[in-house]
Amino acid sequence: MHLPEIKSIINSDIKSTDLNRWRLKVEDGRQTWHYLDEDEAKNWPQSVIEKYWIGLHFESKTFEKPKTAFEAAQNGFEYFKQLQTSDGHWAGEYGGPMFLIPGLIIAMYITHIPIPEVWGIEIIRYLVNKANPVDGRFWVHTRAVYLPMGYCYGRRLSAEVTPLIEQLRQELYVEPFETINWSSARNNIADVDLYVPHTKTL
Repeated sequence: MHLPEIKSIINSDIKSTDLNRWRLKVEDGRQTWHYLDEDEAKNWPQSVIEKYWIGLHFESKTFEKPKTAFEAAQNGFEYFKQLQTSDGHWAGEYGGPMFLIPGLIIAMYITHIPIPEVWGIEIIRYLVNKANPVDGRFWVHTRAVYLPMGYCYGRRLSAEVTPLIEQLRQELYVEPFETINWSSARNNIADVDLYVPHTKTL
């Protein structure tokens, strides 16, 4: 059985890297993607796992048409064995990047760590092709932000104010940033977001 090629680029107008040059490295419980130059790519052939997750065509095992539910389950098991990494786990896409990318970009910006060009290209392509026109709300995932932000506030950490940060302050706030009384603004919440009204004690 030959699987149809997965169309990985939904919006063909968006710039893409050479998908044949990405490799997945699995080591000590970590999985990281690496973009190789042409010579490195020749010496490190792309695996079925990498092709699968990138959306490139790959030759799959062939399976007999199942006659029973058990045979269908066996076929599924054999298919997914192809996608098992060397350490035994199944690598996979994590939808969190849609939520975590802003934090990564902000952290790299304020620490002056340059974003590799190939990262930028694929981040933009990912967001354009995966983002929904209506967001999925934040739910409990904001807990992942509260803890590090609480630490940063407790240590009074702050980033260098750059022209970009000044522009963002002007764009996001309706009054000059320096004049905002943050203590009095903490209860300014849109009605649609106010699930539990604050008590006078708070």
